[in-house]
Amino acid sequence: MEEPTPKILAVDDSENVLKTLTRIISKGGYRVDTAPDGAAALDKIREWLPDVVVLDVVMPVMDGIELCRRIKDDPTLNFIWVLMLTDKDHVADEVTGLDAGADDYIAKPFYPDVLMARVRKGLRIVRERRDAFFDGLTRLYNKRVFELLLKQETAKSERYDTPLSLILVDLDHFKSVNDTHGHAAGDTVLQHLAAILRDNTRVSDLAVRWGGEEMAVLLPQTDEKGALAMAENLRGLIESHDFPVVGQVTASFGVAQYSAQAPDLFSAADRALYRAKQQGRNQVAGESAEVQQAQPTTILAYPKSL
Repeated sequence: MEEPTPKILAVDDSENVLKTLTRIISKGGYRVDTAPDGAAALDKIREWLPDVVVLDVVMPVMDGIELCRRIKDDPTLNFIWVLMLTDKDHVADEVTGLDAGADDYIAKPFYPDVLMARVRKGLRIVRERRDAFFDGLTRLYNKRVFELLLKQETAKSERYDTPLSLILVDLDHFKSVNDTHGHAAGDTVLQHLAAILRDNTRVSDLAVRWGGEEMAVLLPQTDEKGALAMAENLRGLIESHDFPVVGQVTASFGVAQYSAQAPDLFSAADRALYRAKQQGRNQVAGESAEVQQAQPTTILAYPKSL
């Protein structure tokens, strides 16, 4: 896959500053989006996953320091390079921003060439960081990030008594795809599968490549019934997708909900996945539900722009 155009998010409560930043950054050939405050920016960051965030310190609703802290405390976001904008004589802002985890800062007013040099520096480092967060082939989050977030979300589930579910996805007879069509075609299948998972799950969900042809989706605030519905929707999307070279491919799904009585969520979902495969594949099975036979399904969409 070609390297995507870098994405830069500019965050400032001044419309004039945002226009200036957009003009300067766009000239560098990068994709730019903007937000007027930290709260709006955090929503865009989770949905858009920018490479670099350029943000002002003083903003309404949520200031730049708090936004920076939230980015750096989130294991799915802290690869992002944070460039703080500070007033020329406010040294305290620079110190506070760096203490909050900011990667760099630049004082206003700034020279466009200096700003872009700092953005390019950030992009070079983000490319290295991404290797620690994302699977190189599918660009889904990797197993390391999944394990970190699983611990975080199970702790939240216990503390606030909210549901948490997991979907495991395994392509059916994937070895025969590689044997028949070659590994390049198999890699393309995995990339298309990843896109289906990424584009049809919610922003709050975490789609990961667990290994080989097996992928997973962690669903906070979702019980097993909701996860089964999501899995069935994904199953139908995969079955109806025309994969390049290969054509039709199917997948089996295992679903489980976390509970204090059965805390090993991955093992529970894996047992359900095994049942789905044992009883014919191209099916969805829940840990506490009967295997759902493949059937026509209403395809729901949860668009997620990345």
